[in-house]
Amino acid sequence: MNLCGKEYPGGVLMRAAVFVVCAMAVRPALADSSYQSSTQVTGGTLKDSMTSSPLMARMTGKMFAATITTTMVHGNQKAEVRPESMEIWDLDAQTMTHVDTVKKTYWTVTFAEMRAGMNKAMGQMNQAQPQAPAQQQPSNLKTTVQVAVNNTGVTKPVNGVDAQEQVVTMTVTVTDTSQPQSPGTNPVVYTVTNDMWVAQDEPPELKEIRDFDVRMGKLMMQGVDVSAMMAQMREARASSAQLLANQPGMAAAMVQVGQQMATLKGTRVMTVTSMGGIAPAGSAAQPSSATQQPSSQNNTGSTLGSMLPGKLGSMGSMIGGFHRKPAAQQPAPAATTPDAGSSGGSSGGTNVVLMQTTEQMLNFSRDPIPASSFQVPGGYKRVESPYAQMSH
Repeated sequence: MNLCGKEYPGGVLMRAAVFVVCAMAVRPALADSSYQSSTQVTGGTLKDSMTSSPLMARMTGKMFAATITTTMVHGNQKAEVRPESMEIWDLDAQTMTHVDTVKKTYWTVTFAEMRAGMNKAMGQMNQAQPQAPAQQQPSNLKTTVQVAVNNTGVTKPVNGVDAQEQVVTMTVTVTDTSQPQSPGTNPVVYTVTNDMWVAQDEPPELKEIRDFDVRMGKLMMQGVDVSAMMAQMREARASSAQLLANQPGMAAAMVQVGQQMATLKGTRVMTVTSMGGIAPAGSAAQPSSATQQPSSQNNTGSTLGSMLPGKLGSMGSMIGGFHRKPAAQQPAPAATTPDAGSSGGSSGGTNVVLMQTTEQMLNFSRDPIPASSFQVPGGYKRVESPYAQMSH
């Protein structure tokens, strides 16, 4: 018989064994894949106000700097590198290693230890006695939500990838039925716009990384009681539904949001999210005095709410207080930044962008990755993992 180009005697079993050896000898090298993800606050009146002076700009510079994560895969190894830490996954060893690059320490946990910790946490949740939800007063606030998905048809290269624009706009209108309506103040209108650029063809680097995640997921789930996990998820959904039952319009709104978002397909290589609302016409878009003296009436004031301009501050109260009656607000200020935008239409106000964030996937690469990228740097001290601490 011919063994990798040479003649050797042998039977069928020998030939089969030789075939495997030869196949392994010519197996192509495992492909390396990497990309970076970036998240950054890129605009809005809140950012403008917090960077309006050189001193404030220096103090908040780190807060508004881009946070970049580098994800790398080689065969059965994966690393996620962040500014102050990194995680290294090894499917052959079935381990995850967390590295603190600030403290120069690291800890390692096996998949089995992670599963044991998950099972223990689920057991503790099952043993815990559920507490009856606090009785909530009927709300005077009526909420309606509209979600619009617009495939604009616009295409352009984004970070080296051909992408198409999809815009998702969610408009939340909150009306206090116990008060007379007033343009720009009742109802209050909030908006969240996601301007997304979706890759028409998935970058091959992402496919390589997602294939790794699938393999890792299968290993991680070995021995996990999936039925018990699903039961926990059903209980969580039931608790959420009970909470939303007292919030008129919110349950239906969440269903609508889910249905619209399910229509979106593809890989989002860039998403610009703008959050804001409609400020009354003729007011000034600057943080009100509520930022200095947040109201505590009716226990509805929140840190977020007190930071927002005027009536828009009730958005924070809505998030934190789930439609309890809002406290008295200062007069709403009007937009002064170019981003603040356009007419508010029927609300009689101006669309104010409070915060704008930009998320990107960029620097896709298949260049070889050094082996050191999947190793703990020399001189780092090993410490006990949180999973080992749980078992004590």
